[in-house]
Amino acid sequence: MNILICGDSFAANYNAAGVLEYPGWPQILSKNHNITNLAQAGCSQYKIYLQIQKAQLSTFDRVIIFHTSPYRIYIKDHPYLKNTQLHYASDLIYNDIENQSPFEDQQLLVKFFKKYFDLEHAEFIHQLIYEKIVAIMSTVPTFHAGINLPNLTLDTSNIFKKHRGNVNHFDKVGNQIIAQNISNWINCV
Repeated sequence: MNILICGDSFAANYNAAGVLEYPGWPQILSKNHNITNLAQAGCSQYKIYLQIQKAQLSTFDRVIIFHTSPYRIYIKDHPYLKNTQLHYASDLIYNDIENQSPFEDQQLLVKFFKKYFDLEHAEFIHQLIYEKIVAIMSTVPTFHAGINLPNLTLDTSNIFKKHRGNVNHFDKVGNQIIAQNISNWINCV
């Protein structure tokens, strides 16, 4: 079966970045399916939308989308991650900016998030993009995953709390649980 994966670091190919300590759920699924993984670590919902736009959806039997936080802000080039293997396409989120080693414009960006960033607006824009993605995906069976977002096929909040790790943000067991949930869905659709 041909499967497309889009999303953020919860779905990215850690194997391609050379940081695979144990199989992530995308690698587990690749044992039984032909996987095309367009997910990018640290990307915003808008970049997930762009991943979908880039894909030839008619060539896939199933699509898995791991939706990101509404609080990621789209940018063209990340101020300090654009030359890294795994996070080259990252967008901005407050925790990453605040907890990073000093870099040019760090204080400016922290000030922006603290003083000007509007959570309600970010949630509204995220929901609009989510709805656009759902509409586009109406012709292909799609598995929507994420954390604390409405209308997901799988809300991974509890798995994330119990099985946090270094590959797709889950430990080995957490990745196996995600892969099993997706496999069950693939076989039932």
